[in-house]
Amino acid sequence: MQFKEIWGYLETHNSWNYLNTPGNIKVGDTIRFMIDPEFNATNEVLANTIFMVHGSTNQVVGVLKEAIPSKDRKSVIPKGLKELRERIWS
Repeated sequence: MQFKEIWGYLETHNSWNYLNTPGNIKVGDTIRFMIDPEFNATNEVLANTIFMVHGSTNQVVGVLKEAIPSKDRKSVIPKGLKELRERIWS
């Protein structure tokens, strides 16, 4: 997976400084999820990457882990489901 683009996105949006500043995120705060159309337009392999946003400030604070690039999902997921089904029934 290409994490360079994601890392750059988080740096550009000041995520690391925000997270390292005490008091910015507190227990009970809301974290929302978003897809950035501009990021998707420039990163075909990482299209539909889901970013985490601090609810009260709209500050980008992270990204959900994505193990399979979007272009490979159609071939990998059915195989994985088949293997899981076989393990359950054996």
